[in-house]
Amino acid sequence: MEAPKAGGSGVRRLSQDTFWESQFNFKDLEDKVRLIFQGVLDPRPWRIPAERLASVTHGALRMGQGLGREPKEVLQKGFFRPPGRVIFHLVFPHEISVSLKRPAGQTPSHIKFRTRAEPEWRESRSAYTKEEVSLDARELLLRHFVDESLLERRYEGKRLLTLTPSFPRFLEVWGRMGASLELQLPPLVYDPKTGEAIKGGPLPADIALLLAPEEVAWKVLQELHAALEVSARIVQWVKPSTLLERPHVHELAYNLARKAGGIPFLLEGLTHNVLGIVHTRDGFFWKLLSPEGRLTDQGWDLPQRTLPYPLVVHFRGGDEALEEVLSWAQWPLVRIKSTRLRFSQKGLLLGTYLRALPELAYLHAHPGHPGWPKALSVEVVQGNLRLEEAVTQVYWLTKVAGGLYHPGALPLSVADPEPTGLGKGKAFGEKRYP
Repeated sequence: MEAPKAGGSGVRRLSQDTFWESQFNFKDLEDKVRLIFQGVLDPRPWRIPAERLASVTHGALRMGQGLGREPKEVLQKGFFRPPGRVIFHLVFPHEISVSLKRPAGQTPSHIKFRTRAEPEWRESRSAYTKEEVSLDARELLLRHFVDESLLERRYEGKRLLTLTPSFPRFLEVWGRMGASLELQLPPLVYDPKTGEAIKGGPLPADIALLLAPEEVAWKVLQELHAALEVSARIVQWVKPSTLLERPHVHELAYNLARKAGGIPFLLEGLTHNVLGIVHTRDGFFWKLLSPEGRLTDQGWDLPQRTLPYPLVVHFRGGDEALEEVLSWAQWPLVRIKSTRLRFSQKGLLLGTYLRALPELAYLHAHPGHPGWPKALSVEVVQGNLRLEEAVTQVYWLTKVAGGLYHPGALPLSVADPEPTGLGKGKAFGEKRYP
């Protein structure tokens, strides 16, 4: 039932007014709060005093050829210690193709302009165009793992080079890092529906590279993984899209070189050994790191062995666990926490930190993609250790824990207890899916 709407009256008009009046209005709330607390609130945004902000200034990464400040510089300077000759075994599906786009020239266009009281004139423009090229899984791996000089000797190779003139080649990036590789032949070709071997079989290798398109079921890949890890030291799953983008190829080569035993860099300019302790559901997990950032030992429960000097303890966990560690530790102790605090500047340089208290700082160590960069809390809880020294060591250890382009969200000392080859746990990134 509805009354007439003439003159803006009636049930419909009344219901609309009631609806809009019941809606939340943030501006009204803000005006009321400002009126009530006008003697307390300052409407201007808070600006951090410049003297409270500082940045990590010393420290570096020692690489194969000199010093750097970012892991990605290993692409030019090489690994500090390359993994040597690594044997790869390639595993790919039968009759699955991959599409990629390549430059196909320019398309010219002519636009005529006429303005008032002036003669007509013409402007020529051009747009870059791309065409789609299809490669099967075998051709994709040939382009990445076979030298161009060998491809030029065969008709199939020449065609492949013509189709992909500018291509991010894994073999080139691998050599740029100072490493070398050898292919274990024949490769394994599997049925994408069942996972059964059509050609070849599992062979002894350092790394079995398993090409895993989206068309292949997860269960099939798991069964293949189980069959390959009997003979291969490392089984690495790779999406075809990873092999089409240059940054992804660089990251893949970097991670595999590290897993194969290569050392990309050592930390330079730090003096303290680090004992990292993380409190988990299973108890305490600890790692012992050298001043250069190398993992030398690890285990569960609090360590009972003799520890090197000088030593600083990094701790991540709750308050009760902290009290237990404090009653055991006799060295300087730094508590590290991930916070929900965010830096308001997106362009802030990594290594910048806010000195909130004489013993507490908030460190900008990760770019925060996606979203705003979060602050890492670094607090000197006990011991004679300057806050600047604690922040510097935490900052550089995030680079050890990260990848080629981005640091880790936490330093390696208190990262989750998964990167191991020395005890309980699995090898670094072994089941990562790039």
